[in-house]
Amino acid sequence: MDDAPDPEVPSLDALWEVLSPLIGPLTDAGWEVMQESPEVSWEFGNSVTYELERLGAAINVEYYDVGELVAYDVDPDYDPERDEPSEPLFTIPSPTVEVAVEWYRRQGWI
Repeated sequence: MDDAPDPEVPSLDALWEVLSPLIGPLTDAGWEVMQESPEVSWEFGNSVTYELERLGAAINVEYYDVGELVAYDVDPDYDPERDEPSEPLFTIPSPTVEVAVEWYRRQGWI
């Protein structure tokens, strides 16, 4: 069995390189990175996530290996054993910083 990485799937490092500048406008607006989480999933694709907090609000901003930026509210009472995952607040295919800023403004985050 061949354990070589699939050349078509970006590495987690490559995903972080895309996501990091996309959250720059949020951190510039006072959001604090609380957690960084990589996820390797054959079912949903690989992704990297920043959990950010500001003024008592928390969000997850996730970038998937298919080139999508997805944002979620963080529910502090969420229990994966009991609750269904939350629906995304928005999804941006092939995001740029400029488009992400537009969506962040729509949410009132910046």
